[in-house]
Amino acid sequence: MSTVTSQRLPLISVIIPTYNRAALLRRAIDSVYAQEGVGELFDVEVLVIDDGSTDTTPTVASSYEGLRYIRPSTNKGTSGARNVGLDAAVGEYVAFLDDDDSWLPWKLRRQLQVQHPAGEQLLQLEQVPGDGRLQGRQVGADVLHRPLDHHAGRVDLLRLGPRRQ
Repeated sequence: MSTVTSQRLPLISVIIPTYNRAALLRRAIDSVYAQEGVGELFDVEVLVIDDGSTDTTPTVASSYEGLRYIRPSTNKGTSGARNVGLDAAVGEYVAFLDDDDSWLPWKLRRQLQVQHPAGEQLLQLEQVPGDGRLQGRQVGADVLHRPLDHHAGRVDLLRLGPRRQ
């Protein structure tokens, strides 16, 4: 006997702002799709926000099925590109990844495990120096009410609540 569940998996929208980094972008995108738990514990939506690249960034992005490639009509800078992605994201959670970074395969799974289901919240996950344990730290939700600032600190996983359309 098989059981069919209609429970939706949480959707994590991953926003990757980029500008002329086609050579690095593939590694960042691949690290998202290689996350442990994709399709089992959560789903991912990848949004590449191209802030006016003149290299092969569009070609790299178009090589991924299902990836959402967004190119604003004007250059907005890194923070502006993140905000464009945040406006377009439909996930219950949003994570930010720089185009020159990559994630360890367990990053989203572990962060999702320490999230709490109630309310809007930001979670920053850090590795404890020396022993490798992960510790989560909740950051004030007032960040949601002002533009994201690249220099304001690292936001790793943002819970917005149900947003699917």
